[in-house]
Amino acid sequence: DHSYVADQLYEGLITAEEARNHPDRGGMHAALGFRDISDYVDVRYTPSQPGDGWIICTDGLVDYADPDRWEVVASSQLRRGICTDEIATTLTNLTTAEAGIPLGSFPGEYYDYNRCDNTTVIALRICR
Repeated sequence: DHSYVADQLYEGLITAEEARNHPDRGGMHAALGFRDISDYVDVRYTPSQPGDGWIICTDGLVDYADPDRWEVVASSQLRRGICTDEIATTLTNLTTAEAGIPLGSFPGEYYDYNRCDNTTVIALRICR
């Protein structure tokens, strides 16, 4: 998602705290399925080698789980060779646990209906 508030944060016009509490935080100007977004796709090239891990996620993880905590959890599980599906599920569960929702309250989809967002997490491990 591309929002006006996120753009302001990226440009240094507001702080992360101001972005989290901004009244227009949910206002998007581009998102997948929103319209032709070819001009808005974020592409970054970063060298990788076998054993490296990547977490691709929506702002549901970034905004609703403590970043220090989920980064430690993800890197620890990647180093131990835990299945990437299990890592993604664990990180998704962090968002509901930190929101005070008992795990398993919403089978199949961990979504807190009192929040403003959902959470999608993809964990990748570079094999070769």
